[in-house]
Amino acid sequence: MTDYDWAWVIIAGAAVVGGFGLWRLTRWLRPMWLRATLVALVMALFVIPAPIPSQLEFWAPALVVYLFEAFLQTSGSPGQSGRLLLLGLLSVLVLCLATAAILRFTRERLERAAED
Repeated sequence: MTDYDWAWVIIAGAAVVGGFGLWRLTRWLRPMWLRATLVALVMALFVIPAPIPSQLEFWAPALVVYLFEAFLQTSGSPGQSGRLLLLGLLSVLVLCLATAAILRFTRERLERAAED
């Protein structure tokens, strides 16, 4: 594996560790689907990739690219990384909400079937 590959492994590992820590910190948060959605969104925030504008063959976390291009570059272009970040976060949100709805529907159906 190259150093670039190892960097993404470290980023993904840090996101998992951070997600677990956030899960533990939000154990008071109810309902469970809200807690899971929050953790998934925060984890996705750190692992959604975006190309680095000056070196298109390399990708970095979209949040880092966006912040760097928006605030540290004099002629930065944060548009592409911002769109990728927004699209990725919306995708994760839709997936989490759809999963929560399916689980709720399935649980209600099973409870009704158990009553009959």
